[in-house]
Amino acid sequence: AAIELTVGVFAIIYGGRWSALGVTGLFAGFTVVSVVLRHRSGDVSCGCFGGLSARVRPLHVVANAVLGMVSLAAVVWPVPGLVADHGRLPGHGVPDAALVVAGAIIAVAIFGPYSALRDARSPNRPVRIQP
Repeated sequence: AAIELTVGVFAIIYGGRWSALGVTGLFAGFTVVSVVLRHRSGDVSCGCFGGLSARVRPLHVVANAVLGMVSLAAVVWPVPGLVADHGRLPGHGVPDAALVVAGAIIAVAIFGPYSALRDARSPNRPVRIQP
């Protein structure tokens, strides 16, 4: 987790080809691990967000692969980080940083509590929505 956080924060702040390459490497690893865990056992936690993590689903594999491809595009076409580009960004990059935080919160919700709720449902019991 410390390596993920360090590489991610560095990529956001400084950008560039090498940062994107680090992020691409992490997502390539996440994709491989999620495929292995998915095929090894359906009841293995992804470990994405500690105690909030749910079991590995196909969504994990797809999300990791897609995000890896996006970061690979940033290797080919490097983008500046917030430090280099803050003067040209609206609000000196503060809204952009807020969007990164919002994206992280959404990812935690999707791969954590939402997946855990979905896992808790019995597959033989239909879902009933109360009016």
